[in-house]
Amino acid sequence: MLSTRVLRRAANQGGTLSRVQLRDEFGWSSSKLHRVRRSGLFVDMAPGVYRIVSHNDGFSARCWAAHHFGNGVGFLSGQSAARRYGLRKMRTPRIEYTVPPSFRRMAPDWMKLRVTDWYHEAEDRHDRRGVWMAAPNRMMFSLGATFNQFRFDRAADDAWNLGLIDPGELRAYLERHRCKGKTGVLRIETWLDRADAQRAPSHSYLERDLIHAVESLGLPPLQRQYPLVLSNGETIRLDAAWPHLRFALEPGASWWHQPGADHARDQGCLELGWMVMRIDEHMLVDPMQCARSVASAYRVRLRSVKFST
Repeated sequence: MLSTRVLRRAANQGGTLSRVQLRDEFGWSSSKLHRVRRSGLFVDMAPGVYRIVSHNDGFSARCWAAHHFGNGVGFLSGQSAARRYGLRKMRTPRIEYTVPPSFRRMAPDWMKLRVTDWYHEAEDRHDRRGVWMAAPNRMMFSLGATFNQFRFDRAADDAWNLGLIDPGELRAYLERHRCKGKTGVLRIETWLDRADAQRAPSHSYLERDLIHAVESLGLPPLQRQYPLVLSNGETIRLDAAWPHLRFALEPGASWWHQPGADHARDQGCLELGWMVMRIDEHMLVDPMQCARSVASAYRVRLRSVKFST
């Protein structure tokens, strides 16, 4: 009952198909669609949207089903868009989908419709591998409205690392739409101020987690991605640093670094009087205990610098 063409199309769409596709692309009549549904080959996901029964009802299938349900209107947003873009630790129990007030369809339970007057298709959505999604800058406003500062910073660093956003462009987007009164703008501006200072994204959650824990102990703020020119002329970036003490933290996960290169960097820092404290994922099983060790090293370094001066 299902041709190879139909099966191939469904496989490219998370196992889903829409009534409009089956009618316009494959010439199905209402009676044929009714027979296939009655046979149990299709599972209804939303009005006019079906999943082939052999395909998993997972995140990909639901993203595609939401796209079909919108029928050209709206876009994936919030954590659903973030997860599909590749940001980590996104919670997606329900698929978030943004639509304008004119959208009148009743969504299934697994979708969360966000109805808003702030809806500009030309700038705020784009096609990503066939699915309409919030453009990255628009997505960051959704995350800013729902996350606390810590979670937003992690998500923003992820998006920056993936090349999805640029701090300058995000700030211009904020100003262009005069979004000052919108929920979460303060979180975005706080991150932008940090991004302007560090000029490069944090490379891992370990870095973000450790810095958060260290600063919660009352130590001075760390400068992230601090540029340091070595004696050979090479410019490196230290993950987090207290320049006044020439003391740096490198909380990079082991897969981000190569031991030989790290040793050469540390030697170059030592030649300039810098102390580098490396921390891997095994030490960060307990971030606060690790932060206390850093605080102890900070106090020793502070005494040493004061004594030498």
